[in-house]
Amino acid sequence: MKTSAFSKCIPNLKGKNHEIIRYSLLLIYPFVIIGIFSVIFSSCEKDVSPPRSDRDLLTSAIWGEENICGWDSDPDIYTHIFESGGRYLQYQGMYQILYGATWSLKDDGTLIFYGDEFKILTLNENILKIRPKGGICISTFQALKQTKALTVGVTALSKTSARLHGFIRTSDVTDVSFEYGTSTAYGSIATPDNNPLTRPSNNMVNITLSGLLPETVYHYRIKAVNSFGTYYGQDQIFKTFNTLTLTDADNNIYNTITIGSQTWMTENLKTTKYNDGSTIPLVMGSLEWTELSTPGYCWYDNDSLTYKNSYGGLYNWSTVNTGKLCPTGWHVPDDQEWITLIQYVGEEAGSKLTEGGYDLANPLLCTIAGSYEATNESGFSALCTGMRDTESNFSTNYCMLWSSTEDNLQSAWGVAISNAFAYLYSEGKESGLAVRCIKD
Repeated sequence: MKTSAFSKCIPNLKGKNHEIIRYSLLLIYPFVIIGIFSVIFSSCEKDVSPPRSDRDLLTSAIWGEENICGWDSDPDIYTHIFESGGRYLQYQGMYQILYGATWSLKDDGTLIFYGDEFKILTLNENILKIRPKGGICISTFQALKQTKALTVGVTALSKTSARLHGFIRTSDVTDVSFEYGTSTAYGSIATPDNNPLTRPSNNMVNITLSGLLPETVYHYRIKAVNSFGTYYGQDQIFKTFNTLTLTDADNNIYNTITIGSQTWMTENLKTTKYNDGSTIPLVMGSLEWTELSTPGYCWYDNDSLTYKNSYGGLYNWSTVNTGKLCPTGWHVPDDQEWITLIQYVGEEAGSKLTEGGYDLANPLLCTIAGSYEATNESGFSALCTGMRDTESNFSTNYCMLWSSTEDNLQSAWGVAISNAFAYLYSEGKESGLAVRCIKD
């Protein structure tokens, strides 16, 4: 008699007890076989599931530069996003630095972006390695999976309002909000318009608060919530402007802020008249400006419509030295008053004095590329300001403001402020710089 496959697996036992055991095994064995096949089929189901496509892998992550052609890079700063719709985005820190670019993928594993073709050598959920077609240079990127939340800074301050800025990097759908209040207990929540963030995102997030109290210090921080957890940015502060305002001879009205023992204008002076009502000479011509040894002012690029409100007037030091430039009860600060301000604000004074632009394309951006933004914690709200040099050339550098203190016969002291620094420097007296006034 032929032996079945099942029976071959069962011992050929003899005797009554052995027959009982054999019979029991015959009853149990089919269920064992069914269990074995279930495991096999289950394993087969997992094995045959389709792997994620190259397109899915590329579009599901934020890719940080790890090594570019043999040069180590910083994946936390230099990042890339391949959007599912074909848009390609490149970032330096929180700044988008490439606009209008696209990407595509060929069936043979060729990635096209920057207008060039790259062979994909490795692509999985963690690593992307590419090489230019026909080249030998290999670049490696890592998928950034950790959600990052940064509280950044404050702009558009007034007596009762402020615009808060934060930064979120996430590869997951994320709800974002700001917590704020007069202590680190916060107590109030504001939700930005672009909430929630879809994945992946490398986004500045902003919200305008209203109904705030004048002359009040507020704490705030950004909050991000997604499937991986809850993430908080660092606690930061801002102060709303004073109820006190001042008016110049042209009836321009300025807000003020008190920092330590000093009270400052929160924007640059834009008067065309001295505080006695007499007119300050407007000097537009290049030759006339270079030969000027008496008081005079101009607007940046001789364009008051565009630059008056943002830069204010650009005054030569002879105008400052008249002692009549600021409204009555106010004056152009001397070098020691600038030093007092910088020392009072303390560590990272430049960032605390500067209002950030949050966009590299913004001409008022007063930051160093690659550095994180200014906080404007003090409320001084310095903006990148144009100047006119002794050769009559207009340029926009940092926030550059006059002091009333002479350095020598040719130069006087000014202050340069950006998110990265705040220091006194010597400037030619014929140059045109902006002015901030301080209360007597």
